Amino acid sequence: MPKLIVLLKQKQIQELELTTDKITIGRDEGCTIKLDDSLISRNHAEIKEEGGKYFLTDVGSANGTFVGTRRVTANYELKSGDVIKISPYTIYFQLSAAETPTRIERPERPEDKTKIIGVTAPGAGEAGRDMTQMYTYSGAPKLLVRSGAEVGQSFDLSKNPLIGRGSECEINLTESTVSHRHARVQYIDNKLTIMDVGSKTGTRVNGKLIDKPTQLKDGDKIQLGEVTLEIEWKGAPKASEEKATVPYFRPEIVEPAKAEWWKWAVGIAAGVIIIAAAIWFVIPLLHGRPYTDLISDARINYKNAVETKSIDKLNFAFTQIDSALKKKNKLEAQDLKTEMANILDAIKDANDYSKQATAAYNKGEFAKAADLAKQAMDRDPGEFVADAKTTRIAALKAVAKAYQRAGKNISALEQWKIINTLDPSDQDAIDALGKPKPPPTATQTQQTQPTDYETALNAYREGDLTKAREILKNVATSDKKEELLEWIGLWEEANYNLERLNDTTAALQKYQELINKDPNNISIRNKVTPQSKWDYGKAKAWFDQAKDDWQNWADYGNQTALKSAQEKYKQIVNAGPLPSNASSEELNLYNTAKERLSIKPTQ
Repeated sequence: MPKLIVLLKQKQIQELELTTDKITIGRDEGCTIKLDDSLISRNHAEIKEEGGKYFLTDVGSANGTFVGTRRVTANYELKSGDVIKISPYTIYFQLSAAETPTRIERPERPEDKTKIIGVTAPGAGEAGRDMTQMYTYSGAPKLLVRSGAEVGQSFDLSKNPLIGRGSECEINLTESTVSHRHARVQYIDNKLTIMDVGSKTGTRVNGKLIDKPTQLKDGDKIQLGEVTLEIEWKGAPKASEEKATVPYFRPEIVEPAKAEWWKWAVGIAAGVIIIAAAIWFVIPLLHGRPYTDLISDARINYKNAVETKSIDKLNFAFTQIDSALKKKNKLEAQDLKTEMANILDAIKDANDYSKQATAAYNKGEFAKAADLAKQAMDRDPGEFVADAKTTRIAALKAVAKAYQRAGKNISALEQWKIINTLDPSDQDAIDALGKPKPPPTATQTQQTQPTDYETALNAYREGDLTKAREILKNVATSDKKEELLEWIGLWEEANYNLERLNDTTAALQKYQELINKDPNNISIRNKVTPQSKWDYGKAKAWFDQAKDDWQNWADYGNQTALKSAQEKYKQIVNAGPLPSNASSEELNLYNTAKERLSIKPTQ
């Protein structure tokens, strides 16, 4: 019964007898032989039995099916010993002993004959007897190639040939798994011996990996990489004629390895450079950054945190001040730490008041919500808590409308005036007070027309680093510009490590360093944090949680409720890409969440 032997990286992983008239090979679960690799098509190849013969056909694979080095398309008749290559797998086709394998016929080579002429015995005198003798032998050993690109060829072994892929080898095998210089065969004193000469994959005799000179006999199988060879030696001595001696190897026949002293020199030089670099960079790291650098960075980050209203950057600057104080307990660092600590405490209080205001608003306690939001705004050191203002305006509007419904127009106008003071552009307050809409302020104009810095920042966040650098040429030197240039440089280093050096670890380190400096860069977060599989059960739960808030906004225009609902919709959209086989219910829920997430809350 024919059989297939499947190997991966020289290790057998499957053996299958051909008991059916059709064998399918591919990555699909339904294939008879399932091979897990992205280079293999779902339905890659098949083997069919017709009239006692077996035919291999490629069924339209992307990367092809090979027998040896030949690419097979359709109806290739398999012969015993054929090697099928479906990268990275190797499949051997073998017929059982009872079956007659199809063999490549080749003409018999004439027997080698060697004449050795003796010499005249010394001391025989003029009439010395001629001691010349004639010795001949026939049937010199041969090496038959049973698989690989040279399958069917045979080579004479009487000249002690070197076997390998290199052009200097007497027996040249072009299979990529054979080393440049793989093995040497020696035929001396009617003994045939093989030895591995430092190959990468080793040399096997009858399946056993050899590590010393090994004697060969007729019919022995030799494995070099993925090439199978066989010894044919008609004149081999019988076992009874051989003496029990250890096979020997003449080292003078094996070429000595070339001395490559320059490699040692390069290695030593590289080691010296690495040690010097370690001393130069590592020793300063053991002592940490100096006080002056730490307090300077803290001042810069503190200033930037106040400008950008970033609590994360403020916390980071506070950490740097602590580190500076550990180096030197100086008054300037203590004063700066006290200043930042007061701001952080104020922001914490403002956040607490803002959360209480939101809770009161959601319960319909609008007057209480407006008062709590005012306390949050009064405590806030610089509009770090944006929700407080939004909640107060929404609560005041609800109170004003309640006064209007009760006929208390004067009280209603008082609320609208406060709203107009908080936000002069609020159209509801303008309409209620009968005022014309004020012209846009310089700040609002600047917001509608982004600065060069903001345009460069947007290009950087979108990954267009070249455009961002070009725009920054027109921006005046500032801490913000230098910071953005540093972020761009980190991103470029990460891309170079990933795309040019193929060093994923180094790239991830740079991406993580960039995230630490710029936590708002969503593009980089998505590179470092793999997206999870989309879970319909979780998505449905989030959608149901957002239902009441969405209805509250739809009925009453509650902006806080809209933001709360959109937080859940954001979780749905960011939960991972939809599966390709998503149902209509999943698709509808996902698209609805995405559509509602696009609605912009009014200020």
